[in-house]
Amino acid sequence: MTGPDDGTGASTGAPPPSSYPPCVGGACDVGSCIEVEDGAVCGASCTDATMCPLSANSDALPACVAFDGRMSSCALDCAGGEACPVGMLCDLTIGLGAFCVWP
Repeated sequence: MTGPDDGTGASTGAPPPSSYPPCVGGACDVGSCIEVEDGAVCGASCTDATMCPLSANSDALPACVAFDGRMSSCALDCAGGEACPVGMLCDLTIGLGAFCVWP
């Protein structure tokens, strides 16, 4: 298990969790690149949260969210103060909640 977040919503020190990798050049190997104000993350396509993987090094909960209003993608919900995986930060996405992203 990795360390908790640093109190700013960001965590530091470990490699990215494979279920929610960073976008590379605005693209993802699997799923879609979810881009928000403070960062981005790759999320697999989903129709409900049961299709979304847990993160081994976080207590943020998986969610299935329609970020672009059309296709839903998996994301880690940190709206309740849950710690994001190490290296990710909790970004408030107006109208949708707060989700873990790579800065």
